[in-house]
Amino acid sequence: MTAYGEEYSAGAAMAAGARAYIKKPFSPAEFFAQLQKMINDSETIKRLKTEKGLDENVQALMDELETTLKEK
Repeated sequence: MTAYGEEYSAGAAMAAGARAYIKKPFSPAEFFAQLQKMINDSETIKRLKTEKGLDENVQALMDELETTLKEK
């Protein structure tokens, strides 16, 4: 959210890492919808990072098991 209403500020904000941009004036419903979307996106990103870490751990365990089985 910014006090600037020009289009270039939206582009600059997104280039700087903003995930959303709400132009003024905005309604409380619009603000809430964007906030809820950002919360959901954040939770999804955390879940994906956790799942990726689990996948890497599973692969490491499978590699270790395969090595152990080959040695027998």
